[in-house]
Amino acid sequence: MYPNSIHCDITGVDHKIVTATQNVEEFLTWVQKMIGEMCQGKRICVSLDCEGFNLGAIPNSLGLIQIAQCYADDVFDPNVETPIPLNIQPGFMVKIPNCPEVYDGLSALLTQDNIRIICFDFICDFASMTEVGIKINFENAFDTQTFGCKGTYFPNRSLKEVCENGNLCEEYDLCIEAIKQKKSFDFAKFTYECRNEIAPFEKMLSEDFWRYSCHDIVLTALAGISAITKYGTDNVIEYSKDKAKKFEEFQKQYGILAPSIAKNASFTASHVDQLKRSSKLKFAYSNFSRAWCIVQGYDMMDPDTKKSLKHPKEYFVECCENAAKFIEENAPKQ
Repeated sequence: MYPNSIHCDITGVDHKIVTATQNVEEFLTWVQKMIGEMCQGKRICVSLDCEGFNLGAIPNSLGLIQIAQCYADDVFDPNVETPIPLNIQPGFMVKIPNCPEVYDGLSALLTQDNIRIICFDFICDFASMTEVGIKINFENAFDTQTFGCKGTYFPNRSLKEVCENGNLCEEYDLCIEAIKQKKSFDFAKFTYECRNEIAPFEKMLSEDFWRYSCHDIVLTALAGISAITKYGTDNVIEYSKDKAKKFEEFQKQYGILAPSIAKNASFTASHVDQLKRSSKLKFAYSNFSRAWCIVQGYDMMDPDTKKSLKHPKEYFVECCENAAKFIEENAPKQ
């Protein structure tokens, strides 16, 4: 049903796809090897990213975890020579749902003291991973979206913006080209078309999407190089720990998905009064997607997030209905 592996045309390595019946033994062997090295005192960096159907904005949204070892041992040395290689090793793309052994393996790996988890805005990724029972040492996150944003829980900085500062990386040009390819995916339209599917994420798994997800392993690592060279390792670690502390407190007080639902709502809050009006098809899809996610997550929101939206749940239900009506009347008939 799924390919055995995906070839990354940026780095030239292959990442194996792990399902409950495919590449499980290979994945667990890799995990044990990594843990063994860390138990001997080695610090290991992994680039980690997740994909899903409106990841973190709704329950049970996690569809894929991409993970691979990255960086050379001297990458955090202030005197490291440039250009800096990302050193992405063959990794894994873990399909969700999966078997308990794979979840346990991920938990064992991601709770090691000597692991450094390179990520770009972990809120939706970590919330969705903990929702399915995967344990994570949040303090070892190296979140490259946080640099320069201490005290801001939801920094508004895109992966593209951060990666563009990583021009000291060997793979920089190929990475920037991969970012341009991301624009070909219309996730808002996909939300509308697949909202009633039993397994909507399965509909996303085209050849292009596998390649897109494979590239994110590299782009996440590139964002790390950008953060290291621009702001310094210690600063990014400090900002990441501050974010991790707030994340854990948020989860304990309001629930596992509360941080990611609040994150999603933060994108909508500034546009909330525009959601009822759709003058073009692309706006209708966007309005529907934003409002629909709010409706799905509304009952799990913390009080401050609900307040920021300025309207009750019924308002967003009406926004969905209005956008859907516009789409039905104006979308090309297939």
